[in-house]
Amino acid sequence: MGFGEVTSASGISFDVSQMSGILGLGYKSISVDGLDTFMDLSGLDDKSFSFYLHSNPTESYMIIPGMEQEGYTTIDKHNVVE
Repeated sequence: MGFGEVTSASGISFDVSQMSGILGLGYKSISVDGLDTFMDLSGLDDKSFSFYLHSNPTESYMIIPGMEQEGYTTIDKHNVVE
């Protein structure tokens, strides 16, 4: 899998474009040059993921595949379809 890191960007294209994403969590159909994403290459049948974001970054984490099943009173769940 190819990877390119952008550490800074300038110019009107970056100010007005709708670029966003986290490494490999998008769809191949919207990836640059149609490249396979991390999730495509993971071999997982369940390509869902979730994040626990805490005010202390060291306590934040990501779950692949799925989502935390216990310890929450409210879970905002958003289904995404390709």
